[in-house]
Amino acid sequence: LDPARPADGLTRIGRGFLGLMRSADVVNYHRTLYGAIGQDTAAAAGFFEAGPLVTVGAVADYLRAAHRAGSLKVQD
Repeated sequence: LDPARPADGLTRIGRGFLGLMRSADVVNYHRTLYGAIGQDTAAAAGFFEAGPLVTVGAVADYLRAAHRAGSLKVQD
């Protein structure tokens, strides 16, 4: 992703995320995970640390890079 082109980069991130969230494997995984959360909170924490937390960090890194490139103004 090119930090100098945040509109393109963020569009790619969004489309990739939507494609992933709509895939049958991910939908089934979420159903299984949500069913087990009450019994196994460690599974939920592990999922969050391996997936959403990593993704949020990667997007934040990209936004910081775009800010440094001067193509996007990001406030804390």
